[in-house]
Amino acid sequence: MALVEHEEGEGIKAVESRKSLWRSVIRLGGYEQVTSCKFWRQIGESFKPPK
Repeated sequence: MALVEHEEGEGIKAVESRKSLWRSVIRLGGYEQVTSCKFWRQIGESFKPPK
């Protein structure tokens, strides 16, 4: 997957976010476990999105 950088370092931030998401899912038991136990909200909130 190619990244298009709009600002300095923006592509790197996207890669780090994906790595963090992957680590969170693995830590909670993998995709199937996260989905069946409905942990997606918990994972999403860990990224501190604006409210």
